[in-house]
Amino acid sequence: MAKAPRNIVFDLDAEAIRVGFGGHLVTIPVHEGEDEDGDQVLVAQIDSLTEWSDGSEIELKDLQRLLEIVEEECARRDIEVEFE
Repeated sequence: MAKAPRNIVFDLDAEAIRVGFGGHLVTIPVHEGEDEDGDQVLVAQIDSLTEWSDGSEIELKDLQRLLEIVEEECARRDIEVEFE
């Protein structure tokens, strides 16, 4: 089992998710969308997500952890999220 990062940051508003851990932070643009069944979902735009807010590169393992955090925190808030 992977060790959970400390100091997780998660903030969601109508335009973005701010998420981070380990002293790093990134802002992910979001918009409302629909899933295959026509249900409302939150769409997180991760295509251009390559750097932390401080300009350092996001490693693949950290990107995977960021997406896990977003999924977990959205699920806690009963929000369906998709990534594009």
